[in-house]
Amino acid sequence: MKISVITASMNRTGHLIQSSRVLSELSEHHEHVIVDFGSEKPVEIEELPPDPRIRLYRTESPTGGWCCAHAFNLACSLADGDFILRLDAD
Repeated sequence: MKISVITASMNRTGHLIQSSRVLSELSEHHEHVIVDFGSEKPVEIEELPPDPRIRLYRTESPTGGWCCAHAFNLACSLADGDFILRLDAD
């Protein structure tokens, strides 16, 4: 059984760094898919913990604003686990 953790974030990089750091200390999940949904300052992989399970993607918001459903649907489509755990960045 593989668990995929998905996180979508827009302009919450500080929170994302903190939550991904805590999550990286856990061994139960297979991957952590992060979608940077058009942050003004793009999230850099170097800002995140050096965890090989982290997969960072960036997309621009089609409306210029936050769209929770769109961001998390994208993250779901990128995950390959048997189960998905949705985790907010903050």
